[in-house]
Amino acid sequence: MVAVPSMPSGRHWLYIVTASHVVKEGNSPVVRLNTIAGDVDVLPFQQDNWLHHPDGDDVAVVPVLTSSDKYRFRAIDTSLFLTLKIISEVKFGHGDDVFMVGRFVTHEGGQQNLPTARFGTVAMMTGEPITHQTRGIKQESYLIEMHSIPGYSGSPVFLMFLKGTPRHGFEGTASDTYGPFLVGLDWCHLNKYEPVVYKHDKDSQVEDYMVKSNLGMAGVLPSWKIREVLDLDKLKKQREKLNQSLAKAMAKGSASSDVGSTDQFTEESSDEALKGS
Repeated sequence: MVAVPSMPSGRHWLYIVTASHVVKEGNSPVVRLNTIAGDVDVLPFQQDNWLHHPDGDDVAVVPVLTSSDKYRFRAIDTSLFLTLKIISEVKFGHGDDVFMVGRFVTHEGGQQNLPTARFGTVAMMTGEPITHQTRGIKQESYLIEMHSIPGYSGSPVFLMFLKGTPRHGFEGTASDTYGPFLVGLDWCHLNKYEPVVYKHDKDSQVEDYMVKSNLGMAGVLPSWKIREVLDLDKLKKQREKLNQSLAKAMAKGSASSDVGSTDQFTEESSDEALKGS
């Protein structure tokens, strides 16, 4: 969940973010959220509620108006997106530690969403794209030495520095931290196909049989690709329209602290809001 600041009020507009192939090829447009009451609730989005990157990059977003009084969540402010400027300033690169929070499908929680954390290091920066096997495009990506499996697609990947790390030139003690920053989202893991060999003759291959092995390398789409979708004209105009309504309400003294943040966002209101933009 990503939070985009609202200029006139200091509030935020919320968006659900995931890998585009989860929604499209995976046909999974709905969202399940933990509730304060201790159970879960499903937001019944439809395929056409989601906005996808116009160039085919593997990211999709859907706007959501929901209440922290009902749901238990933390949103990532866009100010925490890792940018090229921050990368240059902190010398982010090969060997730096990152972590991912996502869904481990074989032990994900029945009563509630139970996210797991996986840890890894940067193996390659974004200079060399990864071919998207389904869409055939060259996907700008980090290559992360981190074990990803089906179910983690769309999971956020974070970076956090210890300020006492000499390489990055931070002042302060080693117990101080800088971040976390959103590096991007996990969209794939790299595989290799190995031939199947005979049990008693490992130099001979079983004809036409291969086994797919996970190489332990995750492809992570950079955070600025998420930003590009959030900055699509349709969403920007929607935010401008909502901000204008909020500013008018604030001027009249009728805007409550819940304006723009409490009503559960259904597929009907999503479609209507986007049409209105």
